[in-house]
Amino acid sequence: MDRRGGGGRAQGRSRAVRRRFPRGTEPVPPSIALLHGRRYPQHRETAREDEAFRKGKDAYEEAARLAGWNFERLDVPLEGGTFEAFLHLPAGEGPFPVVVTAGGVDFSKTENGMLFEEFLAPAGTAMVTFDNAGFGDSKDWPADRPDTDRLYSAVVDVLLTDQRIDAERIGAMGQSYGGNSAARLAFTDERVKAVASVCGPVHESMVIGIPFVENLPPQPRATLSARYNVPVEDTERIAQLLGEASLVNQGLVGEVRTDTPILAFSNADDPFAPVEDLERLAASSTAGEVKVIEGHGHCPLIRDRNPVVADWFERVL
Repeated sequence: MDRRGGGGRAQGRSRAVRRRFPRGTEPVPPSIALLHGRRYPQHRETAREDEAFRKGKDAYEEAARLAGWNFERLDVPLEGGTFEAFLHLPAGEGPFPVVVTAGGVDFSKTENGMLFEEFLAPAGTAMVTFDNAGFGDSKDWPADRPDTDRLYSAVVDVLLTDQRIDAERIGAMGQSYGGNSAARLAFTDERVKAVASVCGPVHESMVIGIPFVENLPPQPRATLSARYNVPVEDTERIAQLLGEASLVNQGLVGEVRTDTPILAFSNADDPFAPVEDLERLAASSTAGEVKVIEGHGHCPLIRDRNPVVADWFERVL
């Protein structure tokens, strides 16, 4: 959840990319960030939003080609339908360890190029990105069920048929609401060998109820309601679904229940993933770790996030 409006948020990312890379060589071109903003937060209702989303994906694929990445689109079967994911492979023949990652309610699969380019590919690690439940190519599976991790598991099903992937070295990562989904995997899918939950809400902010929803700025509230496929004015239903997504309320977090390594990571003052949540999640694994940095607000900046999670996966996968 981001407190800035969609256009400013996308333009901020665009400026950051331009500063870091010469024009035409950016791993995620500014056009992708701007197209992302064009259909933020919903892209569920109009043809123009869908067209912006399609163009953003095409621009990302072209950027991958220009950067020389080994890039493929995957069709992932789930519950009688399919959703699209992006597979990124490092140089070499494999089999490669892989990190499967999704964002939150507003972070699409076109936004993790720098993680692969700068950290995972040099370490010989593959990456799969997909849109989390109720969002992007996964919009037909709203996040109105607690088991949003089933989308991750569906991606794992596909990866296990690919000889280029090391089936014993599959990791998962999620940011924001995706951190909740990824964290759940540590308790539900033994094929996933390590989980990084980055600023993932676990319990505290999810059980405040209607006041929490009513105090959200209009844009994040609209985004969350779209992911749940619930009218934005139905704050009672949104609050109910948030409570059901609490990993404590689901009986998954609160005592040691898994041996899967977990990294719980965020800023010291994250209002949606407070330190208490990070500690609670990490304590539910025999190999849990907490990482807190002195950033501000919800979720560490990408430049702070990527090296931490990449180093951790290189160590535990």
